[in-house]
Amino acid sequence: MKEKLLLHSCCGPCSTACIERLFPDYEITVFYYNPCITDTEEYMKRRESQIRFIEAMNRQHEAPEDRIRFADGDRDTEEYFRRVRGLEQEPEGGARCTVCFRQRLEESARYAKEHGFPLFTTTLTVSPHKDYPLISGIGKDIARETEGVEFLDIDFKKKAGFQRSVALSKEYGLYRQNFCGCEFSRRV
Repeated sequence: MKEKLLLHSCCGPCSTACIERLFPDYEITVFYYNPCITDTEEYMKRRESQIRFIEAMNRQHEAPEDRIRFADGDRDTEEYFRRVRGLEQEPEGGARCTVCFRQRLEESARYAKEHGFPLFTTTLTVSPHKDYPLISGIGKDIARETEGVEFLDIDFKKKAGFQRSVALSKEYGLYRQNFCGCEFSRRV
């Protein structure tokens, strides 16, 4: 029997290679939680892309235990803006991003604990634009602070993960954005 895993996802394209890698060993629930994406149209495009990919994967696997599930997080943009107040001018990849990663991983760990997932991880590490050691450290710290939940520490960009995510996005016709998600990353 596969172990239950909560996979925090920033978007469908980034989740593709992560799900492909995790699927043989884990019962996956994708947790779409991204309060940093404050533009409603952009948020919904990414959410729908995520759901479309999960549905496509589920059509390929008939066994109920192989089905990938979807969980929608609360889109708490007010809390996001409260946390990043004063960091608006930070460069992409700076202190604002650290705060954002922490918010998303804290909520993922909370959701995992509340819903009986012993493990959580994130798609954020598939991007070559994201700092894997930083994300890994945050995930491990949060796991230490959250009883009963462990962070599955994987650098998804390894083994050509990012390139695979691009190829799978094309194969499945997924919307692929050209910025991280927050309004501040659009100006880069």
